[in-house]
Amino acid sequence: MTLTLAPSTAAQTGALDPRPALERLGAGFRRAVRTMQYARMREALSQLSDAQLAEIGLTRSDISSRAHACIYDQ
Repeated sequence: MTLTLAPSTAAQTGALDPRPALERLGAGFRRAVRTMQYARMREALSQLSDAQLAEIGLTRSDISSRAHACIYDQ
């Protein structure tokens, strides 16, 4: 027995499927939000004094990598 699928309504009417474009738009929006979160995290950590950074186990040179880990490694 062979199963054949009927063409989708979008293919029948010649309309484009909007899902791939919406998925790309959503992915772009998520990238933009994460980029903003990363920048804010770096800025917030940069505002701390060296003593405050030491209290949480960081140094100034750790700021970028820690911000990246907090935002992107979820």
